[in-house]
Amino acid sequence: MHFRSTALVISLFLWGVFFLKFQVLLILALGIAGLVSIYVLPHSFKIDRIGFLAVVVYVYFILSTFLVNAVDAKDMFSLEYYNGDGRIFMAYLPIFFFSLVWVERKDVQSTVRTVFYISLFSIFLYFVWLIAHPSALSGGRASNFYGFLTSHTGAGAFFGLVAVFLALYGYETRSPPTATLGLVMLLPVFGSASRQSLVGFLIVLAWYFLRRARPTAFFGGLFAVVALLSIMPIVAPHTYQRSAAVLSMDTLEGMKRVATTSEWEPGEEKTIEGRQHNILERVLYQKYALRRFLQSPFLGIGLGRFNDHDLEMSGIEGLTYFAVGGKKILGGHGQLLAGAHNSYIQLAADVGLLGLGLMLWLWASLYFRLKRAAELFAEDPKIRSFFIACQGLVLFVFVGGMVEHTMAAPALCLPVLTIVGVGLAYHRKALARLRAKEHAA
Repeated sequence: MHFRSTALVISLFLWGVFFLKFQVLLILALGIAGLVSIYVLPHSFKIDRIGFLAVVVYVYFILSTFLVNAVDAKDMFSLEYYNGDGRIFMAYLPIFFFSLVWVERKDVQSTVRTVFYISLFSIFLYFVWLIAHPSALSGGRASNFYGFLTSHTGAGAFFGLVAVFLALYGYETRSPPTATLGLVMLLPVFGSASRQSLVGFLIVLAWYFLRRARPTAFFGGLFAVVALLSIMPIVAPHTYQRSAAVLSMDTLEGMKRVATTSEWEPGEEKTIEGRQHNILERVLYQKYALRRFLQSPFLGIGLGRFNDHDLEMSGIEGLTYFAVGGKKILGGHGQLLAGAHNSYIQLAADVGLLGLGLMLWLWASLYFRLKRAAELFAEDPKIRSFFIACQGLVLFVFVGGMVEHTMAAPALCLPVLTIVGVGLAYHRKALARLRAKEHAA
């Protein structure tokens, strides 16, 4: 029974993020996943070690939150909290589910098909948006392409991960239609105006081609990417202007000026001079995050305190210096949350080197588990290709973390950890079967 439920959860998680604006499918996915987990847990004789590592990360993050009184117990049950600082607790829930269940080969194939159908629907909606610009598919001051997601960053991350997965899976299985579909998914990424996803896609694609060393596929992919980038000024002029502005002298000088002079803290007015306000604002937030990290490098100032105003600090500055009081800003209901736009700096400020180390350990464990799984299925091209594409997804999160807080973004982590979780569960079952055969022999 729970295997049929598992297939439903996989579909609901992926489509639920696609329709994130409505949240109904995602709530169903979480509810069914919770019920199945409760059913499976008493019968699970072996829970995946990565699941245990995720539990350790959650326990540490929860302790960090409550140690500094960043939220009240009632806040943990409010949607407002999970639309703000609590997003990180939502983002990793698939890991727990797939650490308990096993999946069948047909579930792996179904996951690929679901991503394929999502890409087709995304491209269709993109062209509807490009031609008619309906408000239902647009968002932000520049009316970027959101689809049914809730922000241009979330939309770009979601479309980007779909592009990465299909491009790598298509190239590895030598399926030109699938690889082409992955490359065409760059169009919705262009529409979302997400620079992070565009750069992440290009770096992951470069990693793949350098790893596989297939000249024909490399030059074909390079031609397709260059062709798509060449039409960006036409189909997504706003995205082109945002991307080109990053390397302008005016922007670089402004970044240097903000980095050397800013002493901004949450609650204060931001005084930023320069045309690229979005980029300079990120530098301002990163400067603040680095200052907080240096005050409490080992354990951080406490998860959930980054945006609070008028912080009261306690401890030994330079060692363990916690934010134990201040005006709480949870996010949601129109409250704009600041963030370092960098997972590594943000986590270092919030939970210190210990918390950052645990998070990197979790993602690195996923990457190397997927690498071993690809080697195990070396004689099974489609399953091997699935695991290689999953490796690309993990790298996409790592790369994106340099310019956004991707490691706490549900629009990225929920689908990535659903797809990767399917691989995790299938690999665990394959190892169990191999051990059973060895034991029988």
